[in-house]
Amino acid sequence: MTTSSQSLTNELACQSFTDSISNSTTSSYEHDTERSSQTATEIDQNRSINAAICNPCVLCLTEEKRLACIPCGHMATCVACDHSLRSCSICRREIEAFVRIYI
Repeated sequence: MTTSSQSLTNELACQSFTDSISNSTTSSYEHDTERSSQTATEIDQNRSINAAICNPCVLCLTEEKRLACIPCGHMATCVACDHSLRSCSICRREIEAFVRIYI
């Protein structure tokens, strides 16, 4: 081969290599963007689930706290679990009554 044909061959090889890297980088970027989009969606879903029960009942952990104990005033249970307590689960004082809290 002559010097000019070697130079042309090297140039083509370099161009091919550059194109390959460029395509790989673009593909990787698109994949990362797609993954970031999925992750953001999952984070939003988790936030909405956590927002739904941001103050869970100390007994069942499935419903939101809605009742305050009298006389201490601690908000510890949901409506369904009020019958389960005779003393406050936070301070252990005897419960005389419950008051429903609307927030």
